[in-house]
Amino acid sequence: MAQEDGATTTPPAVLDGDEVPLTFGAALRQRREALRPTVSLRAMAKEIHFDKSQVSRIENGQLPTPEFAQAVDTYLAAGGALVALADQARARRHPSTQAAQLPAAPNNFVGRDLQLGRLHALLAEATAPGAMAVTVVCLDGPPGVGKTALALRWAHEIQDQFDGVLFANLRGFSAGAPAAPHQVLEELLGGLGISPDQVPADPAVRAGLFRSLLHDQRFLLVLDNAADSQQVRPLLPGMPNCVVLVTSRQRLAGLAIDPGARAVTLNPLDRGEAVTLVGSVIGDQRAAADPAAVAALVQRCAYLPLAVRIAAERVASHPHQTVADLVADLASESDRLELLSAADDDTMAVRAAFSWSYRALEPDAARMFRLL
Repeated sequence: MAQEDGATTTPPAVLDGDEVPLTFGAALRQRREALRPTVSLRAMAKEIHFDKSQVSRIENGQLPTPEFAQAVDTYLAAGGALVALADQARARRHPSTQAAQLPAAPNNFVGRDLQLGRLHALLAEATAPGAMAVTVVCLDGPPGVGKTALALRWAHEIQDQFDGVLFANLRGFSAGAPAAPHQVLEELLGGLGISPDQVPADPAVRAGLFRSLLHDQRFLLVLDNAADSQQVRPLLPGMPNCVVLVTSRQRLAGLAIDPGARAVTLNPLDRGEAVTLVGSVIGDQRAAADPAAVAALVQRCAYLPLAVRIAAERVASHPHQTVADLVADLASESDRLELLSAADDDTMAVRAAFSWSYRALEPDAARMFRLL
């Protein structure tokens, strides 16, 4: 922080002992004004790369993001006192909204290093000082390509950087109709501690309440299996301190054009990754016993993680069956989809995964596939 030549500035001890102010904004204003004329509101905003109006709102009562608190604490040489005060203020304001809704991370996760690196880079970009828009990452790709697995893997890696994590399955491509935004908002509000009798009936009011609850908090929101951009848009927070990760079989062009939105497309595994996945399920020793059969197996599965995992589980559950035996069974294209399914779980079936996409097609496109 710059000081006038020859001047020594000692801010008042408003951050120590019994004189700690009740609000972060009051503490920030007192410390800044004690350093005038060197530190004006405009000068501080410019140096910490935040908008002047945002700094003013925080001084007048809006709770700061962790990034803002750290920036002003460093600039004003507060020694961590402002950061601690911001943490205390958030804890007092929202004692019951520490949501942690992530499903378990997938087992036997392999590959995707490039995509994970891209997601981490986007997160770093989103948390850079001065970010002015909600960061929305749209993860798209065909059925069975592992979008949900990647989303959960990344979300588990970064969840400690947030005040809470919310998760919702939008059911865009599944049995039944896609979830309506107002239904999803009711689920999300429940995750934030709002009881059903307190949820507003009007969808627009629900969305407003949701944004208000997240206004001064840093949340990760994972929206899985979205049908389209219109289903997602009412669920977006309003402040840049939140990150939203959306998965969909469609490229969500309507969201991708928004400020702060990024698209990451997921393709099938490469051959090496698919072979590694088989080994992680059936055991490396068993996979190494017949590498040619394993290579043929993943090729028959089109390198799709869902198909590869189901096939590998089929081998693992039949210790007397070789990989080559299953490859031979999969040779018949008419029977292949029946074999690539889990008998006790309709959601773990390649046929079901693709049928949900088929049902979403326009009539002429669906007819074309029937003719093929």
